[in-house]
Amino acid sequence: FTALHYRGNGSSGHQLRHGLAAKPKMVWVKKLSGNEGWYVYLEAMGNTKYHRLDDASSYGSSSGYWNNTDPTATHMILGNSGAVNSNGGKYMMYSFGDSDITKVGTYTGNGSGSGPSITLGFTPRMLVIKKLEANSPWCLFDSYALDLDSSGDEKVLYFDDLATKPDDEDFVDTTGTGFDVKDNDSKVNSNGSTYLYWAHK
Repeated sequence: FTALHYRGNGSSGHQLRHGLAAKPKMVWVKKLSGNEGWYVYLEAMGNTKYHRLDDASSYGSSSGYWNNTDPTATHMILGNSGAVNSNGGKYMMYSFGDSDITKVGTYTGNGSGSGPSITLGFTPRMLVIKKLEANSPWCLFDSYALDLDSSGDEKVLYFDDLATKPDDEDFVDTTGTGFDVKDNDSKVNSNGSTYLYWAHK
């Protein structure tokens, strides 16, 4: 994981060093000098697609965000959208990769009350799940304030719904090596749907 601030130049193909040791699996960008949302690059969706953390209904295809170009092992490549690269604009960028303590990946839902089991190599203390290409929220679970563990009910927060208190659900349980999906709710386990996860030890 890395975090940096940068200034945009308004030109397609703007390259930024992301600071990871490999190509990022996920990148979040937020403009600090204007009224823009959180824009998200996902390796699992490809370089033509974008998502937003703060608006689950906002996703699609555009070269304006990632320039229809894969990031490299050293650089993130931006398009010319003002949301990520206006000339002189101030931004912050968070980049996520894989290591012994953090993983970004996907799983396919089965629509069952006994859903997929994901192996990470560690027990996650923080977990984010997002149904891809659907109007579905980013779900946040953690073991500090939201009771993420192996005992059943936990609380879940939704990134795009700041006015709602945590929901009591039984969506996931942790294991010694990862997590199990425990519900057929569409937010975490529709049959045949693809889900992104970010897990941190």
